[in-house]
Amino acid sequence: MLTALILVIVGFVGMRVHPAFGRWMLVGGVILFLTAFALSFFSRGPAKTEKRWRGRPLELHQPGLGERLRARLRRGKRRPRP
Repeated sequence: MLTALILVIVGFVGMRVHPAFGRWMLVGGVILFLTAFALSFFSRGPAKTEKRWRGRPLELHQPGLGERLRARLRRGKRRPRP
């Protein structure tokens, strides 16, 4: 994407010096930018690996506020009040 941005800038500057050269650089930069954007959008990211410490998997997910409140309300409903 950075290369595409550089080509677009060179194309804009080149249109003042040599219009045909600048136009082709501009078109090439736009095509390269769109291709790079599409590839980054549609390609899969790196495979997720399980985080481990001392041979054991780490549990990094902690319940959010909503989950904790629901769990507390469920526990409260099950206990009979004296």
